[in-house]
Formats: sequence, C-alpha cells, structure tokens
Amino acid sequence: MRPPAAPSVLWICLLLGLGAAACAPRVKPAGGGGPADPDSGGGGEAQVVAVVTTASQDYATGAFSTVRLDGWAVDDGLFLTSGDPVVRVSGGVVWQINRYGTDTLRAYAPGAWSRPVFEVSTGQMSNPVDAEVCGDELWVALYEEDALRRLDPETGLVRGSFDLSPWADGDGVGPEPVALLSGDGRLFVALQRRDRADSWARRAGVVLAIDCATASLQAAWPVGGNPKLHRGGGEDGLLLTAEPIEGEGGSAGLYLLDPDAPDGDPDAARLVFALPADQPNAGPAAAADGRAALIAYRDDWQSVVWCVDLRGAEPRLLREDSAFYNAAAPAPNGELWLSSHWGWASPDVDQTGLWVVDPVACALQNPDAPVGLGMGPTAIDFVALPVVPG
Repeated sequence: MRPPAAPSVLWICLLLGLGAAACAPRVKPAGGGGPADPDSGGGGEAQVVAVVTTASQDYATGAFSTVRLDGWAVDDGLFLTSGDPVVRVSGGVVWQINRYGTDTLRAYAPGAWSRPVFEVSTGQMSNPVDAEVCGDELWVALYEEDALRRLDPETGLVRGSFDLSPWADGDGVGPEPVALLSGDGRLFVALQRRDRADSWARRAGVVLAIDCATASLQAAWPVGGNPKLHRGGGEDGLLLTAEPIEGEGGSAGLYLLDPDAPDGDPDAARLVFALPADQPNAGPAAAADGRAALIAYRDDWQSVVWCVDLRGAEPRLLREDSAFYNAAAPAPNGELWLSSHWGWASPDVDQTGLWVVDPVACALQNPDAPVGLGMGPTAIDFVALPVVPG
C-alpha cells in the first residue's frame, strides 16, 4: 500500500470514505480457456519468474512485469493496472488485484498476459486486498466490508461469504481483513481491527482459522495490534507481525503463531524478535527455511530491514534507507525478495526496484542497486511458466 500522508498514520494506506457498496462481482468475458490452459502453450521445462506489480511515484497508474529467477531478466509493462495494484499466486493462477477506488480482481493463466481469463468487480469502494484459493473456492479479503467473499476460482462468480461482523471494532466499517494464508484445508485470516473513529487507533487484532470445506470457524486467536500474516513460516508456525495495542502496550515485532493452538489461546503467538523502540511499525516479512527478512519503519520515514533467525540466533541489521520497502516474498530457490518504492523523506534519491536477499548470509545479492523496473514495485510473488518446446 501507499506510504501515509502523516507520521501518525504509521505507514498504513489511508482509505477515503467509510461507505462500501455491497455488490456482487460482474464477470467480464475474457475469451480463451480457463486458468489451466495458458495460451502460451505447454510442455517442456517450467521457467520460474517473479510476477511484480508496479506503480508510478504518484500512484496515478500501474503495470505488471515479470523477472526471471535465474539472471533477473525483466519483461516490463506487460499490461496496465490501477495505481494501487498487488499480485498474488494461488491455486496455480496469478491473481492481480486492483485496490481502493478500482476494486477489481483479474485471473491470469501463467504466461498468458495478453488478457485475463476473467475480471470481476468486488463492489464499489470494497478495496480488495488479498486473495487465496482454499478448498475449491477463491477467498477474497475486502478491507471495507465485514465479510470475506467466496468465489468460483474458474469463473469469478460469487458462491457465498464468511461473516466477519462478530469481530467488528465498533467504528461501523468492519474488522479490516488484510492477509490470507491457506494450509491443511484451512484459511488463516488476519483482522487488523483499526478504530477509524479514533484516528485509526490500534485495537487488539485477531487471527481466524476457517475450515474451507465447510466455511466454518475453527479458532480465533487474540494477537497484537495491526496484525499481518506473511509467507514462509512453514513448520515453525504462521509468520505474523504485530504492534502495540493502544493503551495496552505490547511489542512491535515478528511472531510465530501456532496453527494448532486451542481456540482463544492468548499465547498462541510467540514473540521471536521485538523491534527497537524507535521502530514502532512492523511492515512486510517473508521467511525461507527458518530465516526471515523483516521490514520495519521508523517515525522519521526511514525503512529498516532485519534478518531474523526464527530458531533463536541474534537478529542482524541488513539495510536502512529512506525508500519505502513495501513487499517481501520467499522465492522457490530459498532467496527472499524485497521491493522498494519511492518514500516520502528523500524521493529524489530513493532506489526503487527489487532486492534479492541471501537469508543464510544476511546479505544482498545485488547490494549496489536493485533490479530496476519501469515504475516502483508494489507486490511480488512467484510462478512457474510453461515453456513451449523448441
């Protein structure tokens, strides 16, 4: 999301307006086959690429690009997006999400970038922020609504919803679902529960576990303020960042949440690394084989990147500068990829692009300059493309 307009917002994307029109998605015919039938052909050895959404410095427009995992060759500007785009790979499909003000979800077959398999509206000002295939449905988190949307992943048609109103924070908007992860037939959902009636104050967050086959709640765990789930925790647990709760305290930092903890267990999330006091805002994180990269933000507009061993070694400082580090993702080869956009402190000198981290050595593989794209990246994921035989 975009950096904030004032330090008190604590690096959250400000959302304009409180109303959200509940509107069923409208399918736009795209032609061609379904997600399993990319028009680029098939067969041969798969090539892994990073799929990246980008946005201009003023967030007026955006685009979609790919970067080869081996060699970092960039295929830039494959199609246009909104000015607030993200991308997610789940269920073998590339889901390109256009957030607040555009409110659409596109499905792309890997490698078939000329047109989406389908595009749906999630409802005016619904602000879709994440999508995840779990069971036989696509679950979509809508930041401005009090329910998760459940879609047919092959058509985009609405199948149902999951009510989030029991966790409403009292400001009349909804509990702000922000991050979806799936595993073992369950969907895990982080609810921020920001109190917009009180200057977006951090209230106690919640992480839900939902049985995807029955769309029923299995557990709800209380966690810190402004929680977010991240990829790569694996056997160590669910990778979670959280911050102090307004008026109650707590630590900003990286946590591991036990997905098998009893319902309501207040100790389900274990603190792995508490951020220093001058870094009160926990940003994106990603992990591979027990080693994580964690982005934090200081109130003087600096981003800080930490290497964190989930199994106990001392955290190490990797990087600190004024660019806005806004995404992290684990690559299939064990690397961690980070993205940086223009920040607000020194945009004329910020380096925007992709940074590749060796998490074992806690070192950048491209320390002098990021992998450059036409605009600043906003989100990263990875997908294998089919290769047409010679």
